Amino acid sequence: APGYAPDFEEFDPLIDDFVSAERTYRHFDRPLSDVDRSAIRASDATILANSFWPLLAFKKVERRVSRDKRSHELRFKEKIREIKFCSHQDAALLERYTSWLSTKYEAFLGAQKFGPTVLAYRRGVGNNISQAKMLFEEIREKREVTAIGLDISGFFDHIRHSVLLDGLHKVLGVDRLNLADHKIYKRMTNFE
Repeated sequence: APGYAPDFEEFDPLIDDFVSAERTYRHFDRPLSDVDRSAIRASDATILANSFWPLLAFKKVERRVSRDKRSHELRFKEKIREIKFCSHQDAALLERYTSWLSTKYEAFLGAQKFGPTVLAYRRGVGNNISQAKMLFEEIREKREVTAIGLDISGFFDHIRHSVLLDGLHKVLGVDRLNLADHKIYKRMTNFE
């Protein structure tokens, strides 16, 4: 069905890594049908007219287990993640905006020498499994390579908003965001 992840046989990780998700959670508004969700456009006029609902939040507790290297005893630790989610209407609008911004981001990376080396948060480069497979194939082929993999804890929670804004300016090729882009930027950086 449209808006859902494709069946495994139809799934191509090089092009199908960004799919619309059915959202049935409770919020201030009602879930949107596939037709209603797909009809939403992220035009400047739509963004400027949208009154974003407050985010709802909860804390998700994940229990992690590890083994002590010396005593071999199991250690249990709780990881608490704060989950925030927006209304169904807002989610659909932000999904459309993300799709548009992703196109701009891909064009920006395409103009950079380092563009082909960036794998994270990109359309059309597959998932972690397909990326790892391609990386190992390249290592076998070249024999001598340097690879850097980073997993920065809490990266998105702690990124300086000025750095994010500068990145947006570069990707969009502007010195100043227009009103609609600025409204989205403010929404994404002011989520208390």
